[in-house]
Amino acid sequence: RKVIVAVRAQQEAELTTENLCMNLMLMELARGVMETLKTYCHSVYLSLLMNPANQRGWSDLVQKELMAKYHAYLASLHATTGLMKG
Repeated sequence: RKVIVAVRAQQEAELTTENLCMNLMLMELARGVMETLKTYCHSVYLSLLMNPANQRGWSDLVQKELMAKYHAYLASLHATTGLMKG
């Protein structure tokens, strides 16, 4: 089973019958897209962000701020995934 998603190409664009093809994007997503996103975020991106070699040149403030925001994002993603499962 798949999901069809309609996304407005530009937020401020008014959709009319004449410009619908130019201003609306349709995407087909697999059923487990949120689970896949959650897996990638936890296993790939978190590992990259936590790697000290990748943090070279970051100030302590930048590192703490980025990681705090990323962990908040992961928490939201986890909650959303759980709600979608039911």
